[in-house]
Amino acid sequence: MANKMVVLDDTNVRLTTTIGKAPCLVSFGYSKGAVNQTTQLPATIESCDNGEGFRLTSDATISALSVQFTVGATDGVSTQLSGVLYKNGITTNQNVTATYNSVGNFGNTFAITPVSCVAGDRINIKFFQSRSGTTTSNHIFMVQMLIDVKV
Repeated sequence: MANKMVVLDDTNVRLTTTIGKAPCLVSFGYSKGAVNQTTQLPATIESCDNGEGFRLTSDATISALSVQFTVGATDGVSTQLSGVLYKNGITTNQNVTATYNSVGNFGNTFAITPVSCVAGDRINIKFFQSRSGTTTSNHIFMVQMLIDVKV
């Protein structure tokens, strides 16, 4: 692993080394009801809706997504709820989708094409329903990644 020089201030310099990778799970949620939500709606972090998601503190590789939600009303027609991963405000074209046609709890997990990120990148999830005619709530999305561990 390569050492990097980090300047802490005018007189202090420290070498850092990446010693490996650690698993990390990050959750995004949207508890309110989404009615006929056919356009993308940003999920939030701890009830904070800044529209940007959060900024990574280390380099990372995102490898999987999951979704869990409640269907409160539906007309019985097969519908999909999809969560789309965004990086720096741009879609990565990686998503997780769950199909439903009745009321109840639904979810899915999906291993995505790995998405590489660097420290300072912003990640977020936006979600939508494939058609109108349903109401969903209690949306939770999980982003699975491996982050670089530096000392």
